[in-house]
Amino acid sequence: MCNINIPGRYIKPDTYLEAHRPLFRLNNKGEVLQVSFNNHDRVQFRLENNEMVRFYEAYGIFHNLANQKNRQFEFGLEPGTVVTCDNWRLLHARSALTGYRQLCGGYHNREDFESRLRSI
Repeated sequence: MCNINIPGRYIKPDTYLEAHRPLFRLNNKGEVLQVSFNNHDRVQFRLENNEMVRFYEAYGIFHNLANQKNRQFEFGLEPGTVVTCDNWRLLHARSALTGYRQLCGGYHNREDFESRLRSI
């Protein structure tokens, strides 16, 4: 899961995002730096048959672990609530909702954040 670049794609009018990265990206110490897990944006790709079988077995194990209710924290947001998270380290999602929902996302480049930390 650290060596297979999984393709992901998100397309809408005026936006075409594409990335190829492993499920787990490690730093030089072998520690998890980033988790990239998004079944909704994952696109088809091909590996050798035995490698594809091993990939989906491992991917399925992680999928099942990530979707266990006892590993999840669910809460509702009140209007005006701000949620800040490290998108590289926290798996997050929205659950189904009946009614109207409006979300505003603000995104900060990790490299800019790290640069600011180093300059303090």
